[in-house]
Amino acid sequence: MPCDSVITVTVEFHEATDLKALKKSLEEAGFESVQITGDVITFYKNYYYGKFIDGKFEVPQYMQGFDIEQIKVGYARNVLKQTAQKYGWNVQPVEVKEKVRLW
Repeated sequence: MPCDSVITVTVEFHEATDLKALKKSLEEAGFESVQITGDVITFYKNYYYGKFIDGKFEVPQYMQGFDIEQIKVGYARNVLKQTAQKYGWNVQPVEVKEKVRLW
């Protein structure tokens, strides 16, 4: 595969989720007081409390501004940055104008 390929992946959260990357993603999405305690992340937004436990988000139905897709994108970006840094890779963002199926 050429090094300039764009690969799209699906992000699923589970017990092995990198909590530090997820914490950073929540902060980037505008959540406040994001805390990691053991295997649980707690966070606040607009006076509503939510948490991530056992690989799942628990948020009130009326919590405004909770966009799981935005959090997944941020999480994928943070994990990619951490992995690239770990191996000394240089990752540059690219603009994708349309989706192309490779197979």
